[in-house]
Amino acid sequence: LDFWFTPSGAKAQVPVRWKQFLATWSAIFPLVLLVPRIVTPVLQRVVVTPNRVLTTFVVTGTVVYLMVYVIMPRYTKLIRRWLFT
Repeated sequence: LDFWFTPSGAKAQVPVRWKQFLATWSAIFPLVLLVPRIVTPVLQRVVVTPNRVLTTFVVTGTVVYLMVYVIMPRYTKLIRRWLFT
């Protein structure tokens, strides 16, 4: 996960692990609360039979996608001063 925390063009500057942990946790926690509340009703309308495995697959895929492409690039820029001090 170090690539989330390394500014573009940086040689090897990586924040300490505990800051990486807190930043990742604080980004994942709200997603884990919100994404299932949005995805589950949508899947219930689309899929005829409820399927826990499919729901979990879509929810986790959505969380990972949001973390990698949407949340963490912006979030690390927002908290970069704290991360690298």
